[in-house]
Amino acid sequence: NFYWGNGTPHPDFLGTDNFSIRYTGYLRVPASGEYTLVLSSDDASRMWIDDAMVLDNWGDHSFRGSELTINLQANRDYAIRVDYTESEGEAGIRLGYRIAQVDNLATDAALCDAVIVTAGFGEKAEKEGSDRPWELPADQVKMIKDAATSNANVVVVLFTGGAVDVSSWANDVRAIIWAGYPGQGGGQALANIITGKVNPSGKLTATWAKQWEDYASSDNYYEKSGENFLNYEEGLLVGYRSFDKEEIQPAYPFGFGMSYTRFAYSNLKVKRNDRQCQVKVDVTNVGKVAGAEVVQVYVEPAEVPESDPIRTLRGFEKVNLKPGEKRTVTMMLDANAFSTYNVSKKAFVLNPGDYKIKVGASSRDIRQTFPIKVGRPARPATASN
Repeated sequence: NFYWGNGTPHPDFLGTDNFSIRYTGYLRVPASGEYTLVLSSDDASRMWIDDAMVLDNWGDHSFRGSELTINLQANRDYAIRVDYTESEGEAGIRLGYRIAQVDNLATDAALCDAVIVTAGFGEKAEKEGSDRPWELPADQVKMIKDAATSNANVVVVLFTGGAVDVSSWANDVRAIIWAGYPGQGGGQALANIITGKVNPSGKLTATWAKQWEDYASSDNYYEKSGENFLNYEEGLLVGYRSFDKEEIQPAYPFGFGMSYTRFAYSNLKVKRNDRQCQVKVDVTNVGKVAGAEVVQVYVEPAEVPESDPIRTLRGFEKVNLKPGEKRTVTMMLDANAFSTYNVSKKAFVLNPGDYKIKVGASSRDIRQTFPIKVGRPARPATASN
């Protein structure tokens, strides 16, 4: 397990770029069974077992891994060889294995009242300056499916920096908690949420798609000279805006988040003057436990140019409510909520016309709608003789 960054493995013999290393040795496992070998590197690496190449992670690329599940026998020495080469930039290589314990998981899960499965990525796979896979590792997906097959109360906790593919198992588990990377207090925080001591109130800051191809940027990635690039061709149709525009159903929409209670919206009122809009809506906790709701305000013009989103988030407010409690949430929208950037004028320009103020719990869970008309700003009076 080596990570040299922009340095060198040996300053007396090797430079920081354009070098190769060959590792040789033997692998002995503690017990017979299936093992998942993982070879990760920046840049290229390959691995042989008994002169047969089993992992190929070749090419100039950022830190990424290649995996293989293989049956290995105890009390046997397997001859291994790993070749590594570094072109330029950061450098590192890591070889490890995981014991494939998922074979017995289904049996063990059936004996439990509930099962908590943790899944996600580590600091080597997910970091600044590189892209990690959209899919979870195959052995983690198998572990989730095996647990769900034998137990009806499976909670999956995801430690990832963003959205991942959950399409093959999400409908088979009772709950999914996206934890991100919560830090040293994360374990206790998650325990409090799962046991009901704390009512979750987080909302997604990005859309989780049913498939990678549903993202507007999915076709904008390309490779050149061994490096990965991305052209930003979506314009304003980023995230939930493209899903709404193309009428694509996401797995979980922008702004989505569940709670141990329920909230009702009512009595939406909008008042507008020349400078701003006042948005008021009543929110009631209609459940049995205290909780917090993030009220979201979207602005939707009646006439939408082809390159513009159908609706855009223009305000949000978090409100804490006891069971049965009702509060009026007030938000103010200024002229920017009804403006778009004009390239030729190099400025944001107010767009007069008919609009709908939509208030809800996510970009796809709109609870209240109020129509308004936005006029042109009044011209200042000029003095004359």
